[in-house]
Amino acid sequence: MDSFNSTLSKLLNSSGIAVSNNKSAHINVGTIDRILSAAGGAFLTWYGIKQKSVAGVALALAGASLLYRGITAHSRLNEYLGINTAKKEADSIVLQSSSTIDKPRKELYAYWRKLENLPKFMKHLEEVTQTNQMQSHWKAAFPAHVEWDAQIIEEKENQFIIWGSLPGSEIDNAGEVRFHDDPEGNGTVVRTTISYRAPEGKLGANIAKMLNPVFKQMVEDDLDRFKEIMERGKSSSKKENLKA
Repeated sequence: MDSFNSTLSKLLNSSGIAVSNNKSAHINVGTIDRILSAAGGAFLTWYGIKQKSVAGVALALAGASLLYRGITAHSRLNEYLGINTAKKEADSIVLQSSSTIDKPRKELYAYWRKLENLPKFMKHLEEVTQTNQMQSHWKAAFPAHVEWDAQIIEEKENQFIIWGSLPGSEIDNAGEVRFHDDPEGNGTVVRTTISYRAPEGKLGANIAKMLNPVFKQMVEDDLDRFKEIMERGKSSSKKENLKA
């Protein structure tokens, strides 16, 4: 196992993902999230290696990242936000989505990186305003009005974006989107993870009630709508045209 983890760490580091060698790193990933990460990571790693191509290597690296997350039950993104889904899974939702979009990843990355575009396909968001290159202000259309400030935690042009809400926000939000060339040449594989978690206290208790299956389905539909907008230039369920 030590040899495996060592090899896995090298793969992750080579893709720009720092991995701590401290074995005492605390567990902050819940059971369901671990299972999804490990299963998805194992498949992507196997499939990527099988392709024997540059795009395949990229998929294998993405899979290795998910696999490591599932094995160690530790997420650097969760650690940054102070989230522990292993302790408080009931007050949070974690959504993972994967789709192949018939567009080059450069175009998809540029559209997503312009954060003001997010409400065009995410109905649960009212508005996202960039305050500077790395920080932004978000307004969500929950049953109750919720706002928070967020920042880009890490990014690599045309490859991935990781963001998270700032400490003290009304709600803890984190997200990650990764773009990989489809090994079969059918555009770009887009893998997305978005989480919402209610903070501690009375306000957090009220927000926790909103993180229900209905809201979860709404966010899942939002992620599906991204593919529709990028390929067709507009969404059938929304009048706004694509303006990158």
